[in-house]
Amino acid sequence: MKRYSEFSLGDMLLTYYLDEKNCMSMTLIPADLQDQVQKKEYYPEPLVQIHARGDHFANGYGNGHTLAVTSATDALKFVSQGQEGNTIITTVADETGRTVHHRVCREDGLQAVIVSCVFENNGDQPVTLNLLSSVNLSGITPFTEGDAHGNLFLHRIRSMWSAEGRVQTESIE
Repeated sequence: MKRYSEFSLGDMLLTYYLDEKNCMSMTLIPADLQDQVQKKEYYPEPLVQIHARGDHFANGYGNGHTLAVTSATDALKFVSQGQEGNTIITTVADETGRTVHHRVCREDGLQAVIVSCVFENNGDQPVTLNLLSSVNLSGITPFTEGDAHGNLFLHRIRSMWSAEGRVQTESIE
């Protein structure tokens, strides 16, 4: 896996990686921590996960229970990357004409990025999407050796019937 491009988004650093199979992935870290990134060997997740009606399901334990990590996702290869204003647009496509434009936008004054995907069917057959991801997390922490077992937590703001915004914290494991 080699670094393909890097973008400074305010206090964040967005880095894209391209592997030997022409699969694109990305990481997003605080810019002031870039000198603390550890060298690791891991298989990066693709930039986009996709599944359409009729595609094969994932093998192994998730067969039929997940639409991620399928041959349709593996078929998406890097096509191009460009920047329009404050938005980085990365395009991936497969041989059948399924094309996804992955967009990362940083708006002034916002301490976050907005990530979205646009699907375009350039093939000669209709496509019914079952899954199109915008954000695909992998390599969760580049700042420690290994997988940081027991040290990473996911914080979610969840709501029930009254949208009260309950904070839920869980171990990544």
